[in-house]
Amino acid sequence: MGVLLYAAGLHRTVMWLTRRIPKVVLYHAVDPEDGDALRDLDANVPPARFTRHLEFYAQYYTVLPLDRLAHQDIPDHALAITFDDGYRSVIQHAAAELASRSLPATAYVVPGVTGNTRMIWVNELNWLARNHAAATNRAFERAFGQPRGERPLTPREMIDHIRARYATKAVRAMLDAIHHDLGTNASELARGLRLYMDWDEVAALQASGLTVGNHTWSHPSVPRLEPAECLDEVRGGAAALSHLPHWVASFAYPFGDCNPAARDTALQTGHRTVCEVGGVNAPLRCDRIARVPVHPHAGSAGLFAELEVVATVKGLARSLVERLGLRRAKTSS
Repeated sequence: MGVLLYAAGLHRTVMWLTRRIPKVVLYHAVDPEDGDALRDLDANVPPARFTRHLEFYAQYYTVLPLDRLAHQDIPDHALAITFDDGYRSVIQHAAAELASRSLPATAYVVPGVTGNTRMIWVNELNWLARNHAAATNRAFERAFGQPRGERPLTPREMIDHIRARYATKAVRAMLDAIHHDLGTNASELARGLRLYMDWDEVAALQASGLTVGNHTWSHPSVPRLEPAECLDEVRGGAAALSHLPHWVASFAYPFGDCNPAARDTALQTGHRTVCEVGGVNAPLRCDRIARVPVHPHAGSAGLFAELEVVATVKGLARSLVERLGLRRAKTSS
């Protein structure tokens, strides 16, 4: 429907109707090629397409820094641009394009992998599964099980399976077991791939108008953590980044996986805004800022459809269901 509305020239009318709902877009990598650490994760938008996205935003929206959403004077057609994970391709391919158009953005960085001494477990597992399938499947089955008689899981299926059962020690032990079987080294792999920014590159984001937010210390699935580990992840990430002059007290959940306890932890550790994935900012809540993941192949019609139609309708429907659920709970009590 959104694509048809755009093709019919009705997109400006729809945008006018939703003009008071701030939009926040979510990117990850901006690399010419996916590479085995990113392949099939829907986490990479090539630079040429990213540039076209910026042209679309500049034409139809007022692009502002995400931390501006914590203030009252939000203009109509507001849009904020965010990046998760601190990929090196952001400084290589995105920062200059943003700066040339004077468009601000926020990069949510994972300090535990900044400098490429380690990798986010998703990227590491994805790379290992694509280059050493047998060893990876053996270690995965030992750590997390696999129904007998079924085909081996794809790398993406492994990642989704682990997210639902996430435990930091189990994930690290599985990855270490793969490296032990292969005679390889996790740190050497990270240094060789160099997926993430180093600290000098994180600092250089400021010159391009990008601010830096907290994406936890190591990128776990936060709701699966015990309270003490959750606190360490959120506080550790903030402590490592807060000395930067372009730091903003904003937190984004890895994967968008969130729960009320983790939200409370983020707010109690001094974060003014907390970002989720999905939903709609109607009304805007600084402790639950909704972000729309941008599909790698989205063109202008697709961007319009996702931002103004799909995400808005889904978000409003979810909000309605939540309100009805709360009303029923109050009535029954």
